[in-house]
Amino acid sequence: MVLVYMLVKEVPADRSVRFDWVGFTLVAAFLGALEFILDRGQQDDWFGSNVIITFTCISALAVLLLIRGQPAAAIPFIDLGMITTRQFGSCFLVMLATGAILLATTQFLPQLVQGSFGYTATWAGLCSRRAAS
Repeated sequence: MVLVYMLVKEVPADRSVRFDWVGFTLVAAFLGALEFILDRGQQDDWFGSNVIITFTCISALAVLLLIRGQPAAAIPFIDLGMITTRQFGSCFLVMLATGAILLATTQFLPQLVQGSFGYTATWAGLCSRRAAS
């Protein structure tokens, strides 16, 4: 603690940094609507519900406006140009595939063992818990 106090110097806050409220609002609308869709979709019969359709339109519109507006923003909330770089883009694709595989195994494995192998819900849960660890 003494070394931190002696060596780390306090940097004055830069008050001139601007914040992209439009980008922030679009990201919040996109992710909030998407979370609502994924959370309530099964209960509300997915696209048989007007509420789910409305939130899908909100989510799609927000992501389209975000993708269209962020490159032109003076200080973008999300720098979409990072994905076009070789290093970040390749890491992004690898992590996207890894996340998809992990999510798919935790979602589909219980349905597989229950439907095809006749496991009970308890054994299917234990099986997917074991596969995830």
